[in-house]
Amino acid sequence: KATPHSIGWGAGLSGSYGTRDLKGADNLGDDIDFPTSKSIPRHPSNDEKYRFVGNWITDLPYAFGIQFSGLVTLGGKYKQDVGCLNRFCPLGAANPYERGGFTVPGTFPYQTVDVRFRKDFPNLGQRHLSYGVTLDIFNALNHTNLGDYQTGSRTATNFGQANGVVTDARRYQLGLEVNW
Repeated sequence: KATPHSIGWGAGLSGSYGTRDLKGADNLGDDIDFPTSKSIPRHPSNDEKYRFVGNWITDLPYAFGIQFSGLVTLGGKYKQDVGCLNRFCPLGAANPYERGGFTVPGTFPYQTVDVRFRKDFPNLGQRHLSYGVTLDIFNALNHTNLGDYQTGSRTATNFGQANGVVTDARRYQLGLEVNW
């Protein structure tokens, strides 16, 4: 049984693994296979295969009753095709197609940690109003989640380099809640 000075907490963890095997339409209209689907080879998808999400919440009575919660998201490695398929580029092009030829670097290329601090002020004033103040920190570790990797040609000087980011940099949000 919790006492006024004990720490209440909760946590969760989830993971997902996904894969697909496509023969035929190859994203040009995945709903219908072409009659000549044998000419389109099977290849691995360019999607993230696994993702882990963890969350927590805890009350800290010794820190003036502040509530601390958060969310951690870790996205796994994925492979991207290299070059250009023969049906889009001429035979003998300088950038031949290579299935899954580029693996995005890092154990968890996608990482984000979001945290929240909350303090409630119950029953202030004669109208029985209660207030809550929150401070949210998104991407608290300021991890740069890269995307749009250059995989058009292995001979390009920027091969394997990212052309952009897929999440925002660290940002803060301050909130006020009023209950009556």
